[in-house]
Amino acid sequence: MPLSTKNVGQHPPHSPLLTNAILSWSMNFVAGISPPILPLEKIYFDNTTHSKGIPLHPLFIASTQEIIGAWSALYTTGVTKKEITASPFVHYTYDAVFFNGPLFADRTYSTDVTLVGVGAKRSGGHFLTECSSIDSATGISVCKSWWGGIVLGLQPENGNTHYLENRLAPSRPSLPPVLHPSSSSSTSSASANIETINMTVPASQAHVFDACIRDPRNPKAKSSDINVHTNVSFAHQAKLQGRTLNGMALLGISLRYLEIEIEKRQEKKNPIPSMKMRLSRVGVTFGAPVILEWETIHLLLDVLNVVINVDGKITIQFQVRTNDNGKAIKDGFFEWSPIEDLTASEQQQRGSKM
Repeated sequence: MPLSTKNVGQHPPHSPLLTNAILSWSMNFVAGISPPILPLEKIYFDNTTHSKGIPLHPLFIASTQEIIGAWSALYTTGVTKKEITASPFVHYTYDAVFFNGPLFADRTYSTDVTLVGVGAKRSGGHFLTECSSIDSATGISVCKSWWGGIVLGLQPENGNTHYLENRLAPSRPSLPPVLHPSSSSSTSSASANIETINMTVPASQAHVFDACIRDPRNPKAKSSDINVHTNVSFAHQAKLQGRTLNGMALLGISLRYLEIEIEKRQEKKNPIPSMKMRLSRVGVTFGAPVILEWETIHLLLDVLNVVINVDGKITIQFQVRTNDNGKAIKDGFFEWSPIEDLTASEQQQRGSKM
């Protein structure tokens, strides 16, 4: 049946999701989004130097658990497994706000899932899921994210559209003209020149990522084989040329390349000052699929704008292009905040219980 709007505002039956982020799983995940040609991020692997524990990668919960919430929310719209097999679900947007970082491995997190919208896009029925995660031991909010998905070729029932306007993702920063250090802008102190970074992705990355997002204590469900990332036959059935790189894998890989770029600029002080930063926001729209054949592929990561705000936050706006110039990620941005600098709202979140 077509997507129904009747359950918008409701929690799917699997909510809340519980994630016991054991250390080995958290390390596996980071390995799954680590480009082989770049150094591993030591902080996620080194258990000799962290008195509080090893930090959990900010995309861990989103990539390992929130996708379960998205699927669960999708099924509350009335779509059937048979329809999903015929009309694949693709990840369309991801937005997130991270509070009170860092998260730590070997802790349990609870994620409340809500279906907050159903509507129509040109390519199919659109649904939006809100995920709010807390540290189960303390009740402190750690992140809130919004997953947008499209069921290709399947439209909402009777053309209905229903979105909870007060539950949608915060607006993303618009792409301003490239600023210069001499700019007198009241919100920004400097900006970098546009540049392109070559990214390398092994042909095996979809399978590596798929293995790394699974809880190693639980067997992989047979139904998980029905996806366009690891099943060539199903990818062809979805009218794709071959296996596709998971969007969250692409996002994690892009993040690592941009972190390296920040480190380089901090060393040169051009224009980013040296300070400890944490990822505080992200927003992307997934576009053209990244097709994986049998050899390593190369993607183009365009750094469109780098803005340093007066409060010390760094925002990088970017896009990722495929070899044929398709936009695999568009309207993308990452925001980092100084670890020592918590905004008033974040200070309130730190003491709040959800």
